[in-house]
Amino acid sequence: MEYVGGGELFDFVADTGKFSEKVSRTYFHQMMNGLHYLHQKGYAHRDIKPENIVLSQLFILKIADFGFSCQIKGKDNTGILHTKLGTEGYMAPEIANKKYEGKNVDIFASGVILFIMFAGNPPFEKATPNDPYYKLIKEKRYDIFWKAHCRKRPAGFFSDSFKDLFVRLVAFEPSERLKIEEIASHPWVREPICTHAEIKE
Repeated sequence: MEYVGGGELFDFVADTGKFSEKVSRTYFHQMMNGLHYLHQKGYAHRDIKPENIVLSQLFILKIADFGFSCQIKGKDNTGILHTKLGTEGYMAPEIANKKYEGKNVDIFASGVILFIMFAGNPPFEKATPNDPYYKLIKEKRYDIFWKAHCRKRPAGFFSDSFKDLFVRLVAFEPSERLKIEEIASHPWVREPICTHAEIKE
């Protein structure tokens, strides 16, 4: 196995604070590249969270801990997975019903991680209709959601393109979430990313 000696993404955010928008975008690119490769090989991770995203000693993002991963096609080849698992704050809402698609739940979790990288805190406690923040996402009351998260931040902290990307990554209905190919062409994702020298600095 490859040795990854840089540490967990969780620790970087906890110790150094939130990332700039450009650094967040750079690592989101790398995370999407890793997920795309994994999905193309026919597997879903099912436990994407900052503790399972690690950085190499060269500060390159790696996806780790495949203990909950499984084949996307499922045991019955229908593509529907039934095991309720993951980490609560990153679990897509449909996992509770034990009927979900692996790609969709990985995309959902990546959206939560993107928010944490850029904002420095989670967007909601858990994706249930009872969670006051996620309830706003489910009901598409986005203005109130963003107003709540902007209370102690400078005006314009969340750009319109970031807001659009985030809510489409964590949509309540899995069919409304962006696919990885659509993510790659999203305006926010297509903005500049860091060079390796900038990341190292």
